[in-house]
Formats: sequence, structure tokens, C-alpha cells
Amino acid sequence: MRVCSKGEESPLIISQEDTKSISTRDFYYYIEKLCKEYDKLNYIIKQFDEGMIIVDPHQKSYPITFCNPGFTRLTQYTEEEVLGQNCRILQGNKTDRDTVAEIRMAIKEKRPITKEILNYRKDGTIFWNELKIRPIFDHLGKLLYFIGIQTDVTIRRNAQEMAYYDSLTSSPNRRFFEETLREKLEQDERVTLLLFDIDRFKQINDTYGHIEGDKLLIEISKRLKNLFHEYFFARLGGDEFIILLPEAKDEAELMDWIQWAFSVFSKHLSLMIQKKWLN
Repeated sequence: MRVCSKGEESPLIISQEDTKSISTRDFYYYIEKLCKEYDKLNYIIKQFDEGMIIVDPHQKSYPITFCNPGFTRLTQYTEEEVLGQNCRILQGNKTDRDTVAEIRMAIKEKRPITKEILNYRKDGTIFWNELKIRPIFDHLGKLLYFIGIQTDVTIRRNAQEMAYYDSLTSSPNRRFFEETLREKLEQDERVTLLLFDIDRFKQINDTYGHIEGDKLLIEISKRLKNLFHEYFFARLGGDEFIILLPEAKDEAELMDWIQWAFSVFSKHLSLMIQKKWLN
């Protein structure tokens, strides 16, 4: 049992043998003091805007044993619906599996971790969750439980996406590309850049309209992202695209990459409204 003696600031550890020497009056004093401290802590936790949960690591399913009102407001689940459940109830199809794996590894290794993860509310709406997980140990180093603190950072994430992603194609934009390239060069990495544009794109816009031109850009961007999904790809603006690759081993590998990029256009691109075809 951990209590504080009168006038002491640090916890006092009292064993079962020591309790024999504690008077009934002192015992009830300690219990009352502990209850008051618990009530104070419980009140403070309930005022948090952030979601907070406590998880039992000694049960196989790692069930939630406590949640504050901030958590129920954030997730739309009631306390009754959450208690006894695993945090997986907040995951969905768009939740990144690699992020989940990192979190599970930290829990397995009993270490703290902070990650931003895409979660789902009860009604199915998504939100970006800055999740902070902290293991809590007793004075002997035994793991007692995990505390999880959730903060909705959706607005900040959306603002970042607006700053670093092209609004038309959802591809990384020029700013994102320039910062990524700068980081690689600062790390003395040697890279290969493939820069290309669409011939006579202005003529396409003038002939078929900007809506059809936008559809063409979206389709090309989609094909390039699928083809070069392992590498950094960006739309610089207008009809200009760029692919950031590692340094080519030789001229043959460079030509392979160029032909790979040209293969995007090996299939005809259809302008849906005008029913025209482009090579």
C-alpha cells in the first residue's frame, strides 16, 4: 500500500507487517486522504478536452477500463459502449496498417509512443488522432496499465495537406517536392529527376475546355502515382510533373525509367464528355 505520512510530500510504502503498528485512527486518516486525492484527480481528468483512456495490459484483449468525457465526445461512443472493448473499435479501412504495427510494437515493448493515426467515430466519420500512449509502472517496475491520450488534430492535418498537396490531383505539389529534394541533398543523397509535361496541353484546354483538361491531368497523375508508387511523385503546376528517383546505376537503368514513364501514355486517354481520344 502506498500512502503519504502527515507532513510528508513523498509517498510512503507500507507493507502488511507495518500495518500492524498503525492505529485505527491513522488508518482511516490515510484512507480518507487517498479518497480525497482520488476524487481530486478524477475531477481534473474529467475536465480535460482531450480524450483519456486506461487499458489493462494483463488481459489478452487489452480492454479499456476507464474513459473520460473527452474521449466520449471525441469518438461519440458512450462509456458503457467503450468499457471492456479494445481500441480497435476506432480503426477502419483507411487506418494505416504500418502505424498500427508501430503502436503494437511499442505496447509489446512497454515503451511510450506518440503517433498520428486516422480513426473513426461511432457514426463512421474519420478524424486524425494524435495518440500518446504511456506505460505506467509501480515502484518495483511492474507494469500496471497503459494510459492513452487522444487529441483531434484533423484541422491541422487538413491545413498541412492544403499546403503540400495539389488541390486538383491530390498529388504532392511543388512546395512538397522542393522540401523533399532539399532534405535528400542535405543528407548527401544522389538522385535522379524525371521532369516532363504534356505537349499542346493549351490546345487541349482551348479545344475541349478546362473541365476536360482537368480530367486529363487527373488521369495522368493517377497513372503516374500507380506506376511510381515506391518513389516520390509530384505535380509542379500546370501540365508539369516530376518524379524523384534514386541515382541511376547506369544509362540503361535511366532509359528503363524513362520508358516506364512513357508507358503511362501507351494506352489512349479518353476525354469523357467530348468522346475524343488522345495519343
